[in-house]
Amino acid sequence: ANMKLKLGTGILIVVPIPKEHSTSGSFICINDNFYGIFFREQNIEGSAETPFLLSRVNHLIGGASLASSIL
Repeated sequence: ANMKLKLGTGILIVVPIPKEHSTSGSFICINDNFYGIFFREQNIEGSAETPFLLSRVNHLIGGASLASSIL
């Protein structure tokens, strides 16, 4: 339907990981304003933001997010 309507937007399809591999959202508290400022200060922009953010989250929770992503 998205393509037929020619909206020019993307589609995100997600499948939850098994509960035994998930982590609590309370492990991660990301302040959008902080990262927005940090990205600007470090000249991180565009497509470089997501890999940086995923790497940072993985570091903060001791590798659990990477292990979950590999499933």
